[in-house]
Amino acid sequence: MPLDPIGARPRRAPVRKPIPILFLTLVVSGAFILTQPTPPAFEWTAVPLPDGANLDSLVATQAGFAVASGAYADGSIWTSADGEEWVRIPLPRAPTRVIPDGDDLVIYDTRTASRITAGGGITELDLPQLLRTGYGSGRPGIVPGRAGLIAHSAMGDLYQAGRHGPFRLVVGSDQWKTATDISFGSRCSPPGRVGPDLPPVISTPTGYVAFIAARDASAVWPICEPVPWTSADGSTWSRQATESPFGVGAYISDIAWNGDHWVAVGGVAFDAPALWISDDGLTWLRRNAPSAGEPYELVAVSAGPSGFIAIGRLRERPGLAGWASADGSCWETLPEEVAGRSVAFSGDRVLLTDRTLSDTTWLGILQRPLSSC
Repeated sequence: MPLDPIGARPRRAPVRKPIPILFLTLVVSGAFILTQPTPPAFEWTAVPLPDGANLDSLVATQAGFAVASGAYADGSIWTSADGEEWVRIPLPRAPTRVIPDGDDLVIYDTRTASRITAGGGITELDLPQLLRTGYGSGRPGIVPGRAGLIAHSAMGDLYQAGRHGPFRLVVGSDQWKTATDISFGSRCSPPGRVGPDLPPVISTPTGYVAFIAARDASAVWPICEPVPWTSADGSTWSRQATESPFGVGAYISDIAWNGDHWVAVGGVAFDAPALWISDDGLTWLRRNAPSAGEPYELVAVSAGPSGFIAIGRLRERPGLAGWASADGSCWETLPEEVAGRSVAFSGDRVLLTDRTLSDTTWLGILQRPLSSC
């Protein structure tokens, strides 16, 4: 299949805030010693994505990054090894999302799905129903894993297929009771809007972990008092707890796993933002949420080999705040101008962008290990 390369485009100057070379620290003995401040974890630069890209579809891949063209652009997928130079793969139609599956890419919209191999071959996947495509959370409607593909239908059913199909029903909407609203008696009170969505399903080397509302049976974003369900093959699922390990009144906006650690973000009833960490996805420990200096709600978390980036939405003015962490135990603040709901980690590089804020995409290159307590 023909590839149309484009070269690197002019970049804005990197974001470098003035850092004092040396400062004085008073020690107990009364003497002064010279110490050097910790440098920022990332060097950030504003970079352009390909013209017409669907910013919501940005993902990390084994080879770098990928992004789909927008609904009103020519159908294509753009790939990049470094987040700066992009190569176009033309397609017969514009997909809504793109999901990495090993060396392949799976593209889909609500009605169609295809697999693109590393060699450029395209195989159509026969979808059983209309797909959910993420709604407010941005979670994918198709989740690749060791046993093939998991797909969420628009009706709340869960389907499973091999790498090339066919899909078969494995969990009916009545089993997980994935309604599309939080009931009147809910103990969860998220500060922002709620809306129909799909439950988080995370793929791991040993299978899958899904997070399903314990009481209100809601398939909304955020999700109220979730309980983990696990499956080794995507077909047979087992509930792992009677009560939510996140606690009474907890609501979860997003969950991420980076191969070693789990981080979930959200809040508890009318309390301040909250986050939780876990080693196995089943038992969770609440930790202090990072500070923003003003009210905010935690709405997203993304994982990569070097750690996590959490995103908060400001409550009293338009805008986002961001933080980075090695394992979720403690966080360092990103520069104020660097923010975005769409986050993609690849190696020591991360891209942040957001269609609701501006057309600026930020490339961060890791300069040192992220913070861990």
